[in-house]
Amino acid sequence: MDALSMAPSWFLGFLLLVFFVGLDRDMFKLSRKEFVQISIFIPMLMAAKYVLMNAAGVSPSLMCGITHKIPLWVPFTVWWEDMVFSAPVVYMLRRGVSKKFWIPIAIVMSLIFGAGHLYQGLYGALAATSVLFVFMWLAHNKGMLTLIYLHFLFDMCALIMLRMYCG
Repeated sequence: MDALSMAPSWFLGFLLLVFFVGLDRDMFKLSRKEFVQISIFIPMLMAAKYVLMNAAGVSPSLMCGITHKIPLWVPFTVWWEDMVFSAPVVYMLRRGVSKKFWIPIAIVMSLIFGAGHLYQGLYGALAATSVLFVFMWLAHNKGMLTLIYLHFLFDMCALIMLRMYCG
């Protein structure tokens, strides 16, 4: 994975960022309290996840084959996923758009988001599909910057822990 291959995604994410900031600046908020809570909670959650997986005999070794192919700079770029897959639905929620309209869009966005994580195996793709609904709720209630920071920290912790696990 190189930076050049990510450029179209970053560009699309940047365009959507500019578009949505222009439409609804308040959609992009992050409070100090949430920042601190996320900074403590996510590393603890990830550590607990790997301890429990280890205790249950579940191995994250499926990811070991690709872990070292993912550069450590990649978690700094996940914001584009949040802009492409969550921001449109969050904007609709903030504007009071009918459930008949935004729910099918949220489902399609989640399926596409999950398909983009098939490199993590079926479990990883299903987890990504379901977590996008949580991401949308979080962004709607706490702001897009809260989501972007949580997503970055989650991916960075996962990558570091997998590298430690896989050797």
